Amino acid sequence: MAPRQKKSRTAKTRTLPGLKHELVIITGMSGSGKASTLKAFEDMGYYCVDNLPVELIPSFAELTKQSEHERTAMVVDIREGAQIHKIPVMLKSLRGQLNTKVVFLEASDDALIRRFSETRRPHPLGKRNTVPAAIMSEREQLNELRNSADFIIDTSKFNVHELRSHTLHKFRHSPDDHAIAVNCISTPRLRKSFDAGLCRCSVKPSVDCAESRYAWLRRSRTPTVGRSNVAG
Repeated sequence: MAPRQKKSRTAKTRTLPGLKHELVIITGMSGSGKASTLKAFEDMGYYCVDNLPVELIPSFAELTKQSEHERTAMVVDIREGAQIHKIPVMLKSLRGQLNTKVVFLEASDDALIRRFSETRRPHPLGKRNTVPAAIMSEREQLNELRNSADFIIDTSKFNVHELRSHTLHKFRHSPDDHAIAVNCISTPRLRKSFDAGLCRCSVKPSVDCAESRYAWLRRSRTPTVGRSNVAG
């Protein structure tokens, strides 16, 4: 039976007045894309931590309130063992200190089995069980945490790039959260091309076209001139 879907709320639902620091806890099934999601949050300017021990989460939250990093994200999952069951109780205290969101990632059994087969990585609970049995056990152990989540995302039909795009669209605070800065050191001829508007980017770049003092850049090699499509 497919897991029950929980209606996602918007990213501003749990924002509390007076709490400027934000903590995002990324959790969910092994193989559901937690590492890729954490990288997307890092691209949005979050300070990210992977696999932080549950016992250290309260201390980490306290340090976050005093940190210059106003947005933090962490991954906590079944690798914590029995300690994972402490998180639902811990959330009540965390939400009183920080704007805390829990993002739970899941996928169908078929999708998870296929991913473990393709990557050839063992399931964290698969030392004594087959992958299907380990997935079933993990679902049972994470059910309470799933019910405490603010967002439940089914990644069954996502590849890595689609999951990143979905995460950016759902959680970014502004269009500049994943902007790319491009610094270009060029020859005088290429600089003229930029000035003439012949070289463009599909993102908003910060372009520094400075003439290099190194002799090897002043060779008579014809620079490439054209359009550059940079994926965001």
